[in-house]
Amino acid sequence: VLLPAVLVNDVGMGDPLFCKYICPQGVLEGAIPLSLVDSGIRSALGTLFTWKLAVLIAVVVLSVLFYRPFCKWVCPLGAFYALTNKVSLLGMKVDQGKCISCGTCARTCKMDVDVTASPDHAECIRCGMCVNACPADAISYRFGMCVSCGHQAAEADRFE
Repeated sequence: VLLPAVLVNDVGMGDPLFCKYICPQGVLEGAIPLSLVDSGIRSALGTLFTWKLAVLIAVVVLSVLFYRPFCKWVCPLGAFYALTNKVSLLGMKVDQGKCISCGTCARTCKMDVDVTASPDHAECIRCGMCVNACPADAISYRFGMCVSCGHQAAEADRFE
């Protein structure tokens, strides 16, 4: 977050360092397709392309082994979203009276979140797999501000 503010050029603007040196999206959507159709672009590719292609290959390989590895471990946008999860208008609610503590929700979650222990966990992406998997219908979406903060939240019916 601080690098673009600290490392600036002559006119005081910072480079998008993460996008330039780490994020493989530009290679996937721009450099590879353009280099396939234009030999001039292909001849201009250098070490930065090679580095970002290696990052892309690593992300693809890790995606076979883990769910959303780039978003979970590398992307600063994912980290920012995780910080805002506690105050999200869309959250998860667990009815402890209905919960039978079977652990199905935790086993179903691809983000490795136990929604019964922490309904607004930072890594929860609100996919709803736990809602659909719960045999006791104890998990639902919640709309509005966090109930633990003292604000009212509208109960949501199950999303199907």
